[in-house]
Amino acid sequence: MNKHFIGRALTLLDTALVQHKKGNHDSLSYECYKTHKTMRVMLKKKKKKKEKEKKRKKKKKKKKKKKKKKKKKKKKKKERKKERKNDRKKGRKKEREK
Repeated sequence: MNKHFIGRALTLLDTALVQHKKGNHDSLSYECYKTHKTMRVMLKKKKKKKEKEKKRKKKKKKKKKKKKKKKKKKKKKKERKKERKNDRKKGRKKEREK
C-alpha cells in the first residue's frame, strides 16, 4: 500500500470513527472503526520497525569505525641506519662516563 492510499483511507475512516463515537453503530461504521484501529496499529508497528532498523544500522556503523586501526609507517632504510648509528654513539659515551 502506498502512502497516498493509506492517507486517504485513514481520513475516510476518521469520519467513520467520529460517527461511531457519536453513537451511529450501524455495521458499516463499525467495520470502518475496526479497520481504522487495525490500520493505526499496523502503522505504529511499521514506524517502530523502521526506528529499530535505523538504530541497528547506526550501531553497525559505529562498530565498523572502532575496528579501523592506523597503520604504522615503515621507516626508510636511511632513517633506520641513522638511528642505529646514534644508539651506538650514545652507548660509547655512556661507557666513557663510567
